[in-house]
Amino acid sequence: MDLSLNDTGATMKCPQLNRRPVAACKVLDGTYVPSEFQLQEYCKSKKHKKCPFYARLNAGKANNAI
Repeated sequence: MDLSLNDTGATMKCPQLNRRPVAACKVLDGTYVPSEFQLQEYCKSKKHKKCPFYARLNAGKANNAI
């Protein structure tokens, strides 16, 4: 089973989304289960970079690179 597929078989856009056993975001230091709105608005679309959690992750990576 391809974990990068959403319910319709289309590829998920956010690389941080894990589908086992439910859709869960691995950006945080634990497991965060996004709401249905967040899944549709961010996780399953090209707009995942606008997600506040994804933005925090990338801001942290930029700070670590300094």
